[in-house]
Amino acid sequence: MADPEPLNVALGLAADPRPRAEPALRELPLGLRDLLDHRVVLGQAQGAVLLIVAMITVAREARVERLRQARTADSKAKTKRGLDAVASLVAAGERITVARVARKAAVSTWFVYNSPDVHQAVRAAVQEQAWHGIPAAAILPRQRVSEASLQTDLALAREEIKGL
Repeated sequence: MADPEPLNVALGLAADPRPRAEPALRELPLGLRDLLDHRVVLGQAQGAVLLIVAMITVAREARVERLRQARTADSKAKTKRGLDAVASLVAAGERITVARVARKAAVSTWFVYNSPDVHQAVRAAVQEQAWHGIPAAAILPRQRVSEASLQTDLALAREEIKGL
């Protein structure tokens, strides 16, 4: 950091005996700390203004960091919903498309294309369906029809036809 003494002499200001950085100001970004260290050159009024600007900047950086964390959490939640949507569509035996996954996950198609994990899962599911076909949806055991019951239905239908 440059020595402010030549500027003090040029401006006719006396040197300030205070320590250069107060403990609370050590957390400030380097450029703001340097500005605050030159309060001697600027005088007390301008130094106070710089202190206020520095405090506003620190508060802004805290808000930006909270926003960044919120966006990261939202992105993770959307990614999880997208992956869950792919898994549920595959399990249901439905054709996988980007639009269908986006609708099911309540995200935009842009998100599906630009989220590497979700897009890779969609591409893998589409490729799997292209190679092996779309599997039938899982049928519950009580909904399955056995061959014996079909034979019984056929025999009953034939008897009914004979009676006509």
